[in-house]
Amino acid sequence: MRHAPTNLALPIQVPSLKCDTCAQNDATALCIGCYGSFCFDCFIKHRKKISEDFGKLIYNHDLFVTLFEVNSSSASATTATESTKKLDPLRVLAEIDSWEEDLRTKLERMANEARQYVKARVDDRYDEIFRSYPAIKQNLRTKEEAKRHIEATLPTIKKNLCEINDTIESLPGTMSLNFQSEEIDLKKAAKVISTRNPSGTSGVNRRAITTGTMKMKASLNFNNLGQPPFKKIERLGGGMAIGASDKFIVYRNDNDLCMIELTKEYCIAIPLKGVNDICWCAEFDYFVILTEKQVFTFDPNTRELYHISEIKLSTKGEFWRCTYAGNTNTLLLCYWSRGGSPIEEWKLSSPARTKLWQVPQSCEETEIIQCMRVSLNGSCVALTINNGEQDYFILRDRDMKQIHQIPLRITDCFSFVSLPNSTWLLSILGYHKLFLIASNYNLSKIQQTDPDKASTRGIAMLGDNIVAERTASTICFFKL
Repeated sequence: MRHAPTNLALPIQVPSLKCDTCAQNDATALCIGCYGSFCFDCFIKHRKKISEDFGKLIYNHDLFVTLFEVNSSSASATTATESTKKLDPLRVLAEIDSWEEDLRTKLERMANEARQYVKARVDDRYDEIFRSYPAIKQNLRTKEEAKRHIEATLPTIKKNLCEINDTIESLPGTMSLNFQSEEIDLKKAAKVISTRNPSGTSGVNRRAITTGTMKMKASLNFNNLGQPPFKKIERLGGGMAIGASDKFIVYRNDNDLCMIELTKEYCIAIPLKGVNDICWCAEFDYFVILTEKQVFTFDPNTRELYHISEIKLSTKGEFWRCTYAGNTNTLLLCYWSRGGSPIEEWKLSSPARTKLWQVPQSCEETEIIQCMRVSLNGSCVALTINNGEQDYFILRDRDMKQIHQIPLRITDCFSFVSLPNSTWLLSILGYHKLFLIASNYNLSKIQQTDPDKASTRGIAMLGDNIVAERTASTICFFKL
């Protein structure tokens, strides 16, 4: 039925009349434009659709349909063919609508996450006040007695709560809560442009694919690691896992997966237990999150966590370390298990295991892989392996054939990163010092200041020249 140019509705109360859209709820609105009956929720959607449709009446003109609707890539799924038109306004309009909806969804999600963070901080303050409030010592034997006591002493209780809150506010260690936002220039965020396409190209902008996971400065000043950090994130809980892109830091904090931007003063926390390792996949714009039994992808822009159900535990033990090879778009992961640590290689675009290295190719039965990372150029894999007495730093090609081995003469090298010029930066659990392995395989120590008297847990590279060092209770940032 053709819809008249109106979205006005009249209220109705006809018990036997159901909603035309959902066919479940009683109809409460009668649309004057099409005489359809809708429940309240469905009429809001109907009214929105009609408003959008009448905003595009020009695109229903016979001449427009003749010129552009046939062979448009925005046609229905049953008749759609790839557009051969250089001017395909239906496709462009569909992309604009999709962009608008995506932007609205992301803004709503970000605002809701910010509100949830505020709520969590309020709950933290409630808990802190609760722990400081003196226990009620009256002999209250029933709920009714407790209710009468609270009602009788409520003014005093409120006063005491306010005094405790004021005391917490006056403490020097109490953190402030503020909202920061960046101005978004929507004029630059999206626009429609005309291009003259070279022969044989589609003219569609696509994300550039690089061969490495991250471009980094060739010259880094490692002496800065011995200086105090320029920024710290404090009061962390348990966990060693940490990963970074050029913009985001993602880390484990007890049973939460947390993400921050270096320029922001707040973090996003997502409940996720048992995170063992985190790596950044530049070509896919997401992090891989390795838990004890599952593998996830995490999009830092949409804050979406997706379970890769195809990757399952294939041996006894648990998932332990993961690393991404940008030149082959594959994920390497290894296990923490007694009797040696197997290594698997997975294709990420359509998850499938492509290689498996078991004992003794991965390591000996009496050994355990502590950490595993692919080099920046993707040509080799580095591992730290413990033989029960000490750790070895081992460099292998992508077929797991050994290139070089360095005895570290210490244990618990659980984290390291690849740097330019075939160098590696290692952190050692239980120490507050880092180790640098040069391209000639010389091993040197970098003695650090000890700002919080806590040992190193893990390290990651943020962008091309910032080291993020995870300790027992902080993340320290050093600019090289």
